[in-house]
This record gives sequence, C-alpha cells and structure tokens, in this order.
Amino acid sequence: MDLHWGAYDLSTDLGGARRLTVHGLETAGLEVWVADDTEYFVSGGNDAVAVNFTLTQLNDDDVHVAIVVTSTNGTAEAVRNLVRELAQGHAVPGYAPPPIPHL
Repeated sequence: MDLHWGAYDLSTDLGGARRLTVHGLETAGLEVWVADDTEYFVSGGNDAVAVNFTLTQLNDDDVHVAIVVTSTNGTAEAVRNLVRELAQGHAVPGYAPPPIPHL
C-alpha cells in the first residue's frame, strides 16, 4: 500500500470547494462518497484507491484543501496529482476518464 498527500488553497467558499472536489473525483472516473451532514469532508475511490479531501474555510473567499490518497496498486501519487489538478479546475491534456469499476 502507498500513501500520498498534499494541500492547496481554492479561491471560493466552502460549498464551491466541495463541488470542485466532487467534480475532480467524478472527472477522474472515481466513485464519490459524501455525507449529507457535513460540508468539509469528501471521499471517493474505487477498489484500488481511496481519496479523502478535508476542507477548511480560511475566510469568505478562500478554502484550504488537504488531500490524502492511498492505493493498493502503487497509483496513489498519480491519482493525487490528477484529482488535485481536476479539482482545481485545470484541464489535463490527453486525459479521458476510465469507466468506474463496479465495487
């Protein structure tokens, strides 16, 4: 198992940051798990990788995002980088999301 983490800031409110992290996971072809009773935690993944975002409101216009990714197949770093880029609204050249595997 491998583990990679990172952090970045988004210029948005907490709801916007949550939508962006969900978008990043979905665009990467990962299943998304969010709790209805929290705005600050988003998880996703498949049978080989788990992605967890923790969102912290810094002020009215900025959110700090911490991301932790674990995998059983050595892909945690690549998945972290891809999902982070997608969640920040960056296009990834040549990237086409794979179908979501059935869990």
